Order: sequence, then C-alpha cells, then structure tokens
Amino acid sequence: MVDPSTWIFHLRKGVKFHNVPPVNGREMVAEDVRYSYELLKNKAGYSSRTAAIKEVQVLDPHTVRFHLHLPDPNFPLNHVNSFSPVILPKEAVEAEGGLASILLALGVYAQGVRSGEGALLVKNPDYFMRDQEGRQLPYVDAIRLFLHT
Repeated sequence: MVDPSTWIFHLRKGVKFHNVPPVNGREMVAEDVRYSYELLKNKAGYSSRTAAIKEVQVLDPHTVRFHLHLPDPNFPLNHVNSFSPVILPKEAVEAEGGLASILLALGVYAQGVRSGEGALLVKNPDYFMRDQEGRQLPYVDAIRLFLHT
C-alpha cells in the first residue's frame, strides 16, 4: 500500500498461460492485468469488481499499480480471492472465436465447458507450484464435472 487509495502489486515471475495458441505458454505480465481490468470495466456482472478502480498502471513487466476512487483497506483481499476478475491475455480474447474456442488458464487447471457435457478441468503442465518433495502440482491430470438438470 502506497497510501489508502494506491496499491502496488509485484507479480510472481514465471507464471505462464497454458501452452496453447495464441499465447503458447508465454509468461503473464502486468499488461495482462491492466488489460483484464479495463476489459471488465463495463461488462455486466463484473463491473462491480472494477468500480472502485480509477486507473491501473503498468510500472514494469512484473509490477502493476492500482489507483482507487476512494480508500479501501480490503482492496488486496478482494482482488486475490476466487471472485476476483480473471487475468486474460489480449491475444486470446481477440483471437478468432475468442475465449470460447480456447482452453486457457494461468492457474492449476484450465476449464472448458461444452453444452450438455459439463466442464472439463485440465491440468496446467507448466503450473509453477511444487510440493515439499519438489513434485509438480497438481497431482490430478483432469477433472470432469457433470451438470445435473
């Protein structure tokens, strides 16, 4: 926290998107964070998550600064939880077919959904975390979630 209305985040280096076109396993950078928040500003259902943000600035490839309209001591907690906006690469959003045609993620699993088939969560083979013995996480390669109607 620089002041109650200004927050700087240093991104973990080496966090990569899944190794699929158009991102091809490239590293997530501060510009992806800025782009994602700008993208969601006027999107129904997401605008409330970005309403407090006045501006997002890229300071360097791994540093992003958030300027808020008002002080918010809970800002970091509200933006690193599971309800926070997803960080997306511009080239995937703007690709032909958009995100609906790409199984893409930064985290442990990428999610794909097909009508009537539920969701398939597929392991990110480049996920950065390891267990205490140095084995790459997660242990499970994929999870299928079925939707009951």
